[in-house]
Amino acid sequence: MKVLAEAKELYKKLPEEIKICDGNGKGKPLFHTTEICFNGDGSLDLDHETFSVTPNPIDFEFCKTARKPYDIMACAVLISMKKHMVNFSYSSDGDKEDWAPAKKFYKSVFKTVKKIIPPAGVGVEMSDEKQKLVDAVIEQTARDFREGDSTVLNEILSHVPFEILLHSLPEEDWVKYKNE
Repeated sequence: MKVLAEAKELYKKLPEEIKICDGNGKGKPLFHTTEICFNGDGSLDLDHETFSVTPNPIDFEFCKTARKPYDIMACAVLISMKKHMVNFSYSSDGDKEDWAPAKKFYKSVFKTVKKIIPPAGVGVEMSDEKQKLVDAVIEQTARDFREGDSTVLNEILSHVPFEILLHSLPEEDWVKYKNE
């Protein structure tokens, strides 16, 4: 698997100040044919959510790195997956500037000059009209919520898949909720 080979190479070439650990932020990261799994260094409070991918990802996966140092490795692995896996896509709440270090790192390791395709939504601006509408909906929903009316918020959230809602919470809270 090309992604696995690239992930191992990226790990070897990480800057010294970035320590990648296992999924719990303690031991060694996992680079195996069945899974790539790592986190930041928990002993320095540089871990957050576990980054874990399999050769054939299914459904929606989610990892928040809180922009901790291991983010560069997570982003670089996603870039590799996009480059080598047919029909693989990903999105990010980071912007172009957030992705720049990972793109630069990936290019430096693999000496690539090919343009790296950013994840969905990165660098893509909302139209002014849509942004105004979104801002107005957020403001109105916040006012309604402060007044005890959650009707609109409940309606909006009823259209969001369970997995997306679940993965919007800290990973340690996921066990509290069952897929309804």
